[in-house]
Amino acid sequence: MSNSSNILQGGDVDGYSPIHKLPPELLGKIFHHCASHQKCWPGVIRLPNPSVREAPLKLGRICRSWRQLVLSDPSLWSRLWLGGDMGRPRNDLVTLDEWLARSQLTPLWLAINYVAVSDDDDVEYVNRIMAKVISHSERWKYLDLNLPSPCKGPILTQLSKRSPNLEFLHIRITGEEPVKIDLSSQTSLIDLSLRAPVQFASNHSAMRNIRTIRMVFPSLNDYFLCLDLCSSVEEVHYTFYNNIDFRPSISEPIRILPSITTVALIANTNFGEYEESLDFGFFLERLQLPRLRELEIDSSLPTEEIESWLYVSDLLKRSNAHLETFRARFLLHGSDFCDCLRQSPHLKILLVGSDYIAERMLQTLTAQLNSEKPFVCPQLQRIELDLYSPSAYEIVAELVVQRWHSEVNDAQLSFSSRIRSVALSAYNKYTDEPFINYPGISQCIKDGLVVTSLDD
Repeated sequence: MSNSSNILQGGDVDGYSPIHKLPPELLGKIFHHCASHQKCWPGVIRLPNPSVREAPLKLGRICRSWRQLVLSDPSLWSRLWLGGDMGRPRNDLVTLDEWLARSQLTPLWLAINYVAVSDDDDVEYVNRIMAKVISHSERWKYLDLNLPSPCKGPILTQLSKRSPNLEFLHIRITGEEPVKIDLSSQTSLIDLSLRAPVQFASNHSAMRNIRTIRMVFPSLNDYFLCLDLCSSVEEVHYTFYNNIDFRPSISEPIRILPSITTVALIANTNFGEYEESLDFGFFLERLQLPRLRELEIDSSLPTEEIESWLYVSDLLKRSNAHLETFRARFLLHGSDFCDCLRQSPHLKILLVGSDYIAERMLQTLTAQLNSEKPFVCPQLQRIELDLYSPSAYEIVAELVVQRWHSEVNDAQLSFSSRIRSVALSAYNKYTDEPFINYPGISQCIKDGLVVTSLDD
């Protein structure tokens, strides 16, 4: 370890390091990998902190030649994350000046997070930081903003003007009163997240280049309007809170949206009794998605309290969708879940996040159909488990064992419905044991079953 550390600092045990033979161009590429964009969760890129423990500052402290190389490459200084729980706007103002100067004219990737700031002096420094950010709007490429409400005005005004390089825009602003936003001039935008009480301006133009949206709106009409404005969107991530009344959906026309391939809906309603006004099924009823390939439903709506709830399976039937990935988290009506499986012969990945529907899944996915297609979802390859109950893990283990040993091989037909990969989300060290220790699973693992963590 000491020798490795010595080499990094410019020498080996003999005072010489082979790394000095690398040409600057190659060494520069290595530096860029050190500060590369890694997604810490969907849609959010992990940008460098202004810390001596991270690139580029860390690289410049190794030796004189590395420092010269780092300082001579503007693109290494074009990515910056400021703020967070320990953010000090006064100090960050100096840091921002340094990064903006060193990055010269390269496109900027910026994440500004001061959503927790409330002190008047700190708010003033945040406003000064945003003024500097705004002065470089022609260089914006990636902009992730988490701001307190007093700082929202100038940035929303600037966003109504064209930023020719801006492709990724993520906004979260505190406050309760909705404010208008106009992104009509952002013609390069392809990825948009709005998690704030904002609404599109009434005269907003279409945004035809946007491919991904992640939205939280204050009213149901805003969700429908967003789909209308983003006519070429491919990925839709909508979060609904319990202030949304879905009943007016019945007056909306059915929207046929052929570009959408991925939908993720989170319905954060209150746990308790079923309320018709909170039923997001009314929203699903107005959609037709013929190219849908990936669907995630994350709902706390107690649909089992009513006799029939088939909105998700009806969406698949109406769309004639060839679903390949289905993630059902928390509460989903058992009959609806099973109907979704029956309508998804192309399904390859299935996530189960409810102990109740795990049992229904076993019944559906092990039922024999006929000799040529023995099971529902015959192409299912991977199951992901986000469960709490040990008994639910045993249920899925039984499913895996049954399908593993039910192959068809004869002169006319060769068919396998094996589930070849299982990802477990262990809430404690004991919850995966019921699956691993279930009779027959160890043999499946020896024969090729891959068992991993859902977090991998």
